[in-house]
Amino acid sequence: MRILIGEDSRTQSMYLAKQLKKLFLNPEIEFVRNGEDVCSLLYLHEGRFQLAFLDIHMPLLNGVDALRRLRKNSTVLPPIIMTTADSHRELVIECASLGVRGYLIKPYEINELREKIRAALLAERQNSPVAT
Repeated sequence: MRILIGEDSRTQSMYLAKQLKKLFLNPEIEFVRNGEDVCSLLYLHEGRFQLAFLDIHMPLLNGVDALRRLRKNSTVLPPIIMTTADSHRELVIECASLGVRGYLIKPYEINELREKIRAALLAERQNSPVAT
């Protein structure tokens, strides 16, 4: 599985990658540290990733604005799970309206991560509403 992690914190990126390696056999993980790079990589390699994690509070272009740009300009996007320490209802609703497949609040345990991924991939296959 090819996975993109958009996260400005190296510690958080490494933690997520470590957990993903427990869940998937030899995942191919690419890291970017800001929203501009998320957009560039997903445009350049459209259809390459099977899953993406975006932190809401990235520099240059935050995760929500990156997602807005991607939805406006891209035809093929992987299922996206937003990651954040914020659980504000308005932010969750805004992300859902932009078509995210999951919303993961830090800190999280591997079982929660597993369930968010399972729900996101299932929703994507069924093209059903967002699972938050």
